[in-house]
Amino acid sequence: MEQMEGFFHHIAEAVFIAEPDGMIVDANPAAAALLGYSVTELKGMRPWDLVVCADREEILAEMASATVGGGRAVWRTCRCQDGTTKEVSLRLARGHFGGRELVICSCHDVTEQRVTQTSLESALREMEALKEQFQLATHTTPGLIWSALPDGHVDFLNQRWLSYTGLSMEQAAGWGWAAAVHLEDLPQLEGYWRALLVSGKPGEVECRLRRHDGVYRWFLFRGVPLHDATGTLVKWYGQTTDIDDRKRAEAVLTSEKRLLEMIARGDELPGVLQSLCGLMEEAFPNTLCSILLHDEATQRLRHAAPSRLPEDLVQAVNGALIGPETGPCGRAVFFRQQIVVADIEADPYGCLYRDAALGGGLRSCWSSPILASNGRVLGTFASYTPKPGWPTPREQRLTEQCAHLASIAIERKRAADELRASEQRRASAVIEERNRMARDIHDTLAQGFTGVIIQLEAAADARGQHLEEEADQHIARASELARESLAEARRSVRALRPLALETRPLGDALGELFQKMTAGTGLRALLHVEGSPPLLPAGWDENLLRIGQEVLTNTLRHAGATEFESWLVFGPEGVRFQLRDNGRGFDPGARNDGFGLLGIRERALALGGALTVESSSGNGTRVVIVLPCGKNAES
Repeated sequence: MEQMEGFFHHIAEAVFIAEPDGMIVDANPAAAALLGYSVTELKGMRPWDLVVCADREEILAEMASATVGGGRAVWRTCRCQDGTTKEVSLRLARGHFGGRELVICSCHDVTEQRVTQTSLESALREMEALKEQFQLATHTTPGLIWSALPDGHVDFLNQRWLSYTGLSMEQAAGWGWAAAVHLEDLPQLEGYWRALLVSGKPGEVECRLRRHDGVYRWFLFRGVPLHDATGTLVKWYGQTTDIDDRKRAEAVLTSEKRLLEMIARGDELPGVLQSLCGLMEEAFPNTLCSILLHDEATQRLRHAAPSRLPEDLVQAVNGALIGPETGPCGRAVFFRQQIVVADIEADPYGCLYRDAALGGGLRSCWSSPILASNGRVLGTFASYTPKPGWPTPREQRLTEQCAHLASIAIERKRAADELRASEQRRASAVIEERNRMARDIHDTLAQGFTGVIIQLEAAADARGQHLEEEADQHIARASELARESLAEARRSVRALRPLALETRPLGDALGELFQKMTAGTGLRALLHVEGSPPLLPAGWDENLLRIGQEVLTNTLRHAGATEFESWLVFGPEGVRFQLRDNGRGFDPGARNDGFGLLGIRERALALGGALTVESSSGNGTRVVIVLPCGKNAES
């Protein structure tokens, strides 16, 4: 018994001994030290005097439930003598000592342990709250968020990711998420993801992800590793961001650049416009496009480039009229604004194209006018889709871009054509001016020299017969002809009217010219003028004078004729100029090295007239020029 008492007083664990009614009958020094009381003070106290917020009935019930050998441990907060509190772990046991039934309570201080446990519990609660907040944030954030284990096994996908793909967490966990990736992009994505797992470095890659309705959109997959303090990879976190709009915008910019390069190179317009339709069709795969050009002369629309529209629809809209009650393209030109037919079947003006469109599976159409920089309508850009409805804002923006690019291509093509035509007209004008100068020089210098030679030859004959006065007259005429030819050549270079026409009408100028050219020769020249000379178009009198001069020169030089007769007839339908000689004649179809006949023909054609040359060996020559008046003459 003494040994038991010695053990009771010296053990380190605090021990209280109490009656079943709760009164403490003994306590060891360790118990006194635990609460700051003396053993004497503890004797006679009851547990609810020491336990904070003690419930007497609850404590008595716990003491009554104590069993021999000890029961379960409970935690209580006890009040020390100095007013402080301690967390104590209590264990109750029932025993018999000296014929008395007592309750033994062993206890030890667990204040620090309790504080630690409380802190852990609080931290766990905070972590649970943070976890709930994190899950709430990840599930409600616009992005698609995921996490994976170090081996790449996906263990979390936020609700946005699951809702977008239509997959459940069970289906997408691990590597099941790959079922939502486009088959063409999956090998690249898996290969890149496995390479990241090996490297342990962050990375990103673009690929297409299937939406719950089967539509694929471009996404940027980005993964970031998480390492612990030792550098060990413990987790992967990532986000999948929708970049489809950006990818489409980049594709449109690339296509626009390519189209502008085609326009700058001067590629054929149909090819440029076909590529422009392809731009829209590539951006919206279910759309078919066409470009029609506005024919201002007929007020109709014509296809400007090959189209993927059904052939029946192509034929139905090709040549369509422009007006307020025509198809969408005709109305777009008429009203100079976009026309949207949300349902072709219900279009009240669709009789010309409805059956062809519906037969090709097309249900809606919107057509935008292609406007030139000056506001003139060049044509239309039309889009057809297989579903009824209005264009989306993105479709609307791209339609406007395509219509603008089409206007650039069409205007540049027309400007290039006009420049080419202008250059051709300039080249023709240069050639015509050279021919004019050649004709005028021929008609002035060559024909003048011919007259001078004839007069000089006549003077030589007169001197040979000792007819000095007659010879001097021929020499004076030769001198006068030379001076006149020189003056005419100078005036021709300056593109002025012939001197002979400055002060007299055409008939008088021809009569004086014929007289001077045949004076002193064996050729008798006669001129008949019939009708009242009207006000002739510019250049007619000059050219007719040159034609008469050239024909008479050819007669003097080559025909050996004795008679030269001409008729200048002015009538209501035009002018007829006929010249005839009785010379040796020639073959009009034979090659002629001279410029005279060619110059006559060019002058007649330049005036819009007709030239007839009739001649044969021994039967003289007859030349007829007919110049019509009115609209033909004006043109």
